[in-house]
Formats: sequence, structure tokens, C-alpha cells
Amino acid sequence: MNSILKILGLIFLVIIAFKMAPVVLGILGGVMSFALGLGVMVAAVAVMVGFILITAMTALAPLWILVLLFVGLIMLICRLVRGPVTA
Repeated sequence: MNSILKILGLIFLVIIAFKMAPVVLGILGGVMSFALGLGVMVAAVAVMVGFILITAMTALAPLWILVLLFVGLIMLICRLVRGPVTA
């Protein structure tokens, strides 16, 4: 008697699972498509920001290259004035 109830309960659960499958898959599909769209949007924004930064760096290259050379020269002079590092 106990095993018959288990079999009937299992059949009942399978019927419920088959009836609920389209709803569950529809909800999961909606959530996944939203997440995919959000991920693509974030990636597109990151690419646009990268292109803007590359463009700005290229346009400002005459300035920042001179600034880097100046900072490097100051660091070199400071190191020469301090002398060698001893452990």
C-alpha cells in the first residue's frame, strides 16, 4: 500500500512539473534575456568609454608625453642626488 502511494505521488509530481514547465521556462528565459541585454549594454558602454579615452589620449599626446618626460627627469635627478641605495 505504501509503495502504491509513492508511485501515485511521483506521477502526481511529474504531472505538476510538466504543467508548470512552460511557466518556469518562460520566467527563466525572461530573466536570462534581461541579464544578457544588460551585459551587452554594459560592454557597449565600456567600449565607448575606451574609445573616448583613446581618442583623448591621442589628441592630448603632445602634452602628456612632455609631462611624462619632465616627471622622469625630476625622478632621475632626485635619485642621483640621493646617491646609491644601501641595504
